[in-house]
Amino acid sequence: MFIETLEAMEIMGFSEEERTGMMKVVSTVLQLGNIKFNKERNNEQATMPDNTG
Repeated sequence: MFIETLEAMEIMGFSEEERTGMMKVVSTVLQLGNIKFNKERNNEQATMPDNTG
């Protein structure tokens, strides 16, 4: 489906630079969604586990 998505973007007139930019944004959002935080004693603090990367 990835190739089909890229082809659809090309058909819609997005340039290579625009498609690359969109893929970077999507990639970043997906990576941020995988980050887990540990709550600290203070409600306003959190830390990332050692294995988060």
